[in-house]
Amino acid sequence: MADPAKKSASPIPKVPWSVWLATGFGIGFAPVAPGTFGTLWGLPLACAIGLLPGWPTQAAAIVAFNLLGIPLCTAGAKWFARKDPGSVVVDEIGAMPIVLFLVPLDFSKPGQ
Repeated sequence: MADPAKKSASPIPKVPWSVWLATGFGIGFAPVAPGTFGTLWGLPLACAIGLLPGWPTQAAAIVAFNLLGIPLCTAGAKWFARKDPGSVVVDEIGAMPIVLFLVPLDFSKPGQ
């Protein structure tokens, strides 16, 4: 007979690494507006991509990130057994660099 004390009492389900990435390191499990919170991860990503040299390199990084997001979204949809589950936010994360593409980043002159 199994010992009930050995059961995991964790309310957080164990998820595969691909689903963990697809949910934005778990931010997609937010009970309210997971997609909105997911876009917050997109801001530092967009800033990091904006610091890459030249727009062709930046465009390539955006395309690469979003192409890597396709299998992650697929894995998340299979794991949640739903089409386009709200907890999968890697598409929202990847959208932010697209929105901010070619916006100049100049941290030396804030407010100008």
